[in-house]
Amino acid sequence: MKLGIQSLQFTSSRERPMAEQFEDALESLRYADEGGFDWISASQHWMSAPTVWPQPFPWISHMAAEFKNIGFMTQMLVLPLHNAVDVAEQFATIDHLSRGRLILGCANGYRELELTAAGVSRKDRTSRVEEGIALMKALWSGRPVEFEGRWWNVQGGQMGYSPYRQPHPPIVLAAQSIGATKRAARIAEGVFYGPQASFGEIEPLIELYRRTAEEHERQPGIIGAGRAIMIADSREAALRSAHAYAEKTMKMYSGWDMQEPGMASLRLEGDLDEWAIIGWPQDCVEQILKAHAVGLNHITLTAYNLPSDQQGRIEYVQRLAEEVVQPVKRALGEAVLSTPASGA
Repeated sequence: MKLGIQSLQFTSSRERPMAEQFEDALESLRYADEGGFDWISASQHWMSAPTVWPQPFPWISHMAAEFKNIGFMTQMLVLPLHNAVDVAEQFATIDHLSRGRLILGCANGYRELELTAAGVSRKDRTSRVEEGIALMKALWSGRPVEFEGRWWNVQGGQMGYSPYRQPHPPIVLAAQSIGATKRAARIAEGVFYGPQASFGEIEPLIELYRRTAEEHERQPGIIGAGRAIMIADSREAALRSAHAYAEKTMKMYSGWDMQEPGMASLRLEGDLDEWAIIGWPQDCVEQILKAHAVGLNHITLTAYNLPSDQQGRIEYVQRLAEEVVQPVKRALGEAVLSTPASGA
C-alpha cells in the first residue's frame, strides 16, 4: 500500500500571501518527506475563486528541489485544457529534476468556466485525453513522431530528450464511472477514484478495471483513490469535522456543476466511513487496511481537519506519518522510511 498526502490544504488561504503559505507548506510537508509518505499530490483548477488552487507544475518542481525522498503526483491535471506537446515537454523536464519521482495524474475536467477558457467543450474532453496521452507517449519514446489526430498534428517532431523514468512516468486517470474506469484500463498505467466515491461504489469498479486491463493484456498497475482523513482524539470530534467537510464540499460541487450522469454520487451521505477515514489514528489504520483488502494499492490522504496554526499543522503531519502511515506499512510487512525531519 502506497500512501500520499494532498498539498492543497496547506496553501488554501486567500487572506495570506501565497509566498508565505508556500514556505509554511514546505516546513509542514518536510515531515511527510521524511516520515514514510510515498508522494505529495498537487491539484489543478483555473480561476478557482473563492477557493485557492496553486498550479501543479511549478509547485511540484519547487518541492522536488527541497525534498529528496518523496514522490509527487499531479492529482489531477485537467488534461483537455492543455496542449499535449507542452505537457510532454514540461513533465519530462520535471521528471529529470526529480530523478523519476513523478506520477502524471490526469482528469477530463468538468467546469464549464475552465473548458470555455481553453476553447474546449464537454463533448471534446474524452477525445482530447485519449489523443493527448497517445501523443505524449509517442514523444516520450525519444524517436521522431508522425502523428495526425483530431487535435494535434506532428510530422517528424522529436523531443530532444526522453523522461528520466523509462519508458515514461506512469499515467493514472481520474475515474468515477464505468466508462472512465474502462478508459484508464485501456490507455493508462493506473486509475484513481475521487474522494466522493464511496468504498461500496469503488469495489465493483476495481473489479471492472482489473477485468478490462486483462482483456487488453495490460497489467493493472496503480489502483488508487483520494480519501478525506480526519484524525482526532475522539471519534466524535472527527465526526464533527467530517460533517463540516461534507457541507462545505457539497456547496462547492453544486457551484461547479460536477455531478454528471453515470458518475458515482457526490452527495457524501450515509455512513461517513464509506467516504472518509476518521477517528483515532488506530481507527484510521484499520480503515486503510480494509481499503487495501478490497483492492486499493494507492491512497492520497487529504487532511480536512488540518489545524490553522503552523505548529499544529507540523504536529498533524507528524502524527499522520508516525501513527497512521508507518503502522499501515508495518502491518503489511513493508519497509518504512522514517528519518528525523530537520529541526525535529
